Amino acid sequence: MCIWNRSHSESILDWGTVLASIPSFRSTRVARASLLSLGLVLLGSCGESAEPGTADQVAEWRIGAPTLTLGSIGGEDDAFSPIRSLAIGPDDVLYLLLPQESRVAVFSVDGSVVASIGRAGDGPGEFSFPTALGVIGDTLWVMDPRAQRINYFENLQFVEAVAFSQPSGLHPERRAREVAVLKGGGVLMVTDSQSPFDPSVTTTPSLILVRHDDRLDTLATYSTDNRAGFLIRMSGGAISMMRPFTQPFTAAGRWAVSPDATAVLLVDQEQSGVEQGESSFGVTMLRTSGDTVLSTRLSYSPIPIPPGHVEAVLADLRGDQFTEEEVRESIFLPPHYPPVSGALIATDGSIWIGREAQLNSSVTWNVLSSTGEWIANLTIPSGFTVHAVSGDHVWGLTHDEFDVPYVERRPIVRR
Repeated sequence: MCIWNRSHSESILDWGTVLASIPSFRSTRVARASLLSLGLVLLGSCGESAEPGTADQVAEWRIGAPTLTLGSIGGEDDAFSPIRSLAIGPDDVLYLLLPQESRVAVFSVDGSVVASIGRAGDGPGEFSFPTALGVIGDTLWVMDPRAQRINYFENLQFVEAVAFSQPSGLHPERRAREVAVLKGGGVLMVTDSQSPFDPSVTTTPSLILVRHDDRLDTLATYSTDNRAGFLIRMSGGAISMMRPFTQPFTAAGRWAVSPDATAVLLVDQEQSGVEQGESSFGVTMLRTSGDTVLSTRLSYSPIPIPPGHVEAVLADLRGDQFTEEEVRESIFLPPHYPPVSGALIATDGSIWIGREAQLNSSVTWNVLSSTGEWIANLTIPSGFTVHAVSGDHVWGLTHDEFDVPYVERRPIVRR
C-alpha cells in the first residue's frame, strides 16, 4: 500500500485521469452539507513511517460469554437470512442489513425488535439489493448500488433517496463502487483493478476516493493483490466453465471507516524480510479531509501455512466440478499466512487489527490506541467474526450447523 502526497498527484492522473469530467449526481442532502476541503494532500508518503511497533508488555484481553444473542438459535421464526453488514447507533441500537430480504432489521440494546426498514422495490425507501449501511448522528443511510442511489432515514422514517452515477475518466481496467457515506455529505468509493484471469497480477493499485457532487478526490491507494480469482475450465480453446471465488490467502490491503464517518483506516500487507523470519505491516489513519493522523508499522513473525490447510482449501474449492490442477492454477498460495485478516475502528477511536486466519483456530486481534500505541491483544474464538466494537462490547456473527447466521454481543474482559 502506498499513501500519496501532493508530489504524487501527476502519477495518479496518469493512471486513469481520475479527475477527468466526472458526471455530477443529484443530491439535495449533499448540497445542504458543508463540503470538506478535499485534495491529494497527505502528510505521509511511500516508505516513510514510524519505527515498527512491538508486542512487548501489551495487555492480554479476551471476550466473555454472549450477553445478547439474536438469530437462528432463538427458533426458526427468528432466523436471519445472510447479513451483509451491521452498525451500532446511539444507545447501542443495532442495525442489521439483510439484502436478500431488502430490509434493515433494528433492535434495541436488550434485543427487542424496534423496526423493520425498507422492502423490495423501486419506490422511496425501497431497496433493489443494498450492500452497506451506517449511522451518522440520527441518520441511517443505506447504499443500494444496483438502484444507483442512497436511501436516508431519520427516526426510522424515510427522508430522501439520493441518486448517483458511475464516475467516468477512470482507467478502463478499474471499476468504482460506493461503499460509505461520510460526515459532511461526501461518499467514499473504492476501485478494484485486478486481472480476473490471473490471481497473481494486479495492473494498477486500487484507489480510495472521496466524491463530493461532481468532484472526485483521491484519498489513498491500496493493494488488491490476490483478492479474487476465477476457476476456469477450457474446452476446444474456449471457456466451458467459470466460477468466481474469494482467494483464501489474500494479501490485499484492508480498510475501514470510523463509526463517526470522519476517518479511514488502511492496513497494508506489503511484506519484507519474511524469509529471514521477521517482517512488519503498515497501519495508517487518514482523515477524510486528506490529513494523515497516524502512520506506523507493527512487527511480526511470519507463520508458515501448513499442508493440511492447503489441502482443505483445495478440496473445498474443487468440489465435484474442477480438478486439483485447475484449482492450483487459479489459487494464490503464499508460503506464509498473510499477517492481517481484518481491520476496524471502535467507537472510542481505538484501532483493531485481526491477524492470521489459521485453519480452525482462534484469531488474535491487536488493539491500538487512536495514537498508534499497541495496548492489547485479544483472542477471538474460531467461528466468531468481529464486525463492530462499541464501548466494552464486541459485536459479531456466528453461523450454526446449517450456515444460518446469528448475532452475538460479547463483553471485553480486560486483565
